[in-house]
Amino acid sequence: MKKIFFVIIIISFLLGFSYFSRYKLLLVSNSYNYRVEEPGGGAEEIELLTYNIQRGIGLDGKLDLERTATVIKESGADIIGLNEVDFRTTRSGLINQAKYLAEALEMNYAYGASISNYIGSYGNALLSRYPIVDVENFILPALEASGGEKRSLLKARLELSRDKSIIILLTHLSLNREERREQIRWINQYLAELREPFILMGDFNTEAQEVLKYIQEENSTLVSLVDGVKTYPVPVPIKGIDLYFSDERVRVLEAGALESPASDHLPLYLKIKLSAENKA
Repeated sequence: MKKIFFVIIIISFLLGFSYFSRYKLLLVSNSYNYRVEEPGGGAEEIELLTYNIQRGIGLDGKLDLERTATVIKESGADIIGLNEVDFRTTRSGLINQAKYLAEALEMNYAYGASISNYIGSYGNALLSRYPIVDVENFILPALEASGGEKRSLLKARLELSRDKSIIILLTHLSLNREERREQIRWINQYLAELREPFILMGDFNTEAQEVLKYIQEENSTLVSLVDGVKTYPVPVPIKGIDLYFSDERVRVLEAGALESPASDHLPLYLKIKLSAENKA
């Protein structure tokens, strides 16, 4: 009897530890060792994709991560930001979805939870052909009265070469306007501390004009990289809420939504060129 009681105590402790550690769960894997260029080299043109995958559920109501992986692969993107990604939840078959997609695409990945419970979590994931370092996951401000789900910002530095890197910030903001405004202001204050070139991307649940309105109140140099591209809801998008932001160090070469029934959002593709003088 004592042995059974002891086992129960241990299991309870492990479950409790799992719950509290997963509240801000952060996973990073650099399994794919792509060659990092020597100083002065490295990619100046980069292809990105921001995509709310609705945990792999398409317009047919079926959860199909293989289909999601195909959409991402066909985009040719080097850096992919994913929203609504499950980590070992019962509703998604206890799969680490970020790891599944990363392995299917032979990419490195980072995952940051927004919401967690005893079984799993739900949040944002970054896939990359470049090494992922200096990763952090921040829980964004929330209004107690809103009763909405928690939101987060996943930040990572990607090593483009021995002396060149870019900061990627991935988020999925609140549906509540007041809460969203506070989250945008928090992110803007964080951006003010960055010295390296960066891309802020994700599902903002609002158009670029609202984001810039709140940002400009803080005298920011942030600019929208893609304007007017409708991505939600599929199959007839009427809202451009999947967005990219940066500053004058990034130049847009190409952008557009990619047609796909693999989610309720369309993936938004972006090709950029970094200023030659940008160094880590």
